[in-house]
Amino acid sequence: EPRIVTMQEVPALETAPGLRLRPVFGPQLTFTVVEMDPDAGLPAHAHPHEQFTYVQEGDLVATANGVDHHLSPGQGIHIPGGIEHAAKAGPHGCVVLEAFAPTRDD
Repeated sequence: EPRIVTMQEVPALETAPGLRLRPVFGPQLTFTVVEMDPDAGLPAHAHPHEQFTYVQEGDLVATANGVDHHLSPGQGIHIPGGIEHAAKAGPHGCVVLEAFAPTRDD
């Protein structure tokens, strides 16, 4: 059944200092709004899920396989499952949208 979600009403989870996630889970994908404080970062990690990260506001440095990618609003990065990656917000912070498939259970 379709459902309407107001993202501001989804409880925020702080998964790292200065990093808040608002995840919505479906049977086959996970969609998340991520709010990052200035210069906040997500350490290097990998997971089996395919991921797409899209910068809505601010700037983000996305590191994948050791290569830094500087992303601005309107840009995104596709990260296949199993690839080590990390992220760091720019000096003004950022808001990114992320989609994962299959759905995350962690």
